[in-house]
Amino acid sequence: MEGLMSGMEKDKRETQRQNIVTTFNMLGSGLANIVSNPKFMAKTAFMSLVLFGTYHGTRVGFSLLQANILHKFNKPTLVRETSKLQSRSLLTLPFAYIRKQALMTMRRSEKDLLQGVILEKRLEDQLREISYAILNRKKHFAPCKNMMFYGPPGTGKTLFAKKLAMQSGLEYAVMVGSDIAPLGS
Repeated sequence: MEGLMSGMEKDKRETQRQNIVTTFNMLGSGLANIVSNPKFMAKTAFMSLVLFGTYHGTRVGFSLLQANILHKFNKPTLVRETSKLQSRSLLTLPFAYIRKQALMTMRRSEKDLLQGVILEKRLEDQLREISYAILNRKKHFAPCKNMMFYGPPGTGKTLFAKKLAMQSGLEYAVMVGSDIAPLGS
């Protein structure tokens, strides 16, 4: 019985060896046919180059497109803070846009603008006049004006600019003079 089992094992191993030899012979003859046919080799090389170029061209194109789109939504380098939509991901931009639209549709009033801001009476009157003009510009079909606040630190310039921009639907950008001074005149 033991001799019968070892004979079956030998036949099985021989069959597997012959299958492997046959497979390699077929692969070798197929490869020899391909190499001996220069027309087929030229077509294969051409198609490989086309596929390689298409893949990398598409990849570079999409990365440039993404960089261009994200460039429009990133803040400039000299701006420390801005209300402009900005993101490093294209997926978060729609949510940021919806949030900004919701904030803009909230009721805007002049008295809410200076709430929480403590100012001198003269300065408060000036800012109320500015805020009244900005908030009512749409009623009077007036163009938007740019404003620049300057003065000593801690006087409420940034706070007022942010509140005015948010309430009036305008954009704001916070810049520091020390960042701009090295640029010269």
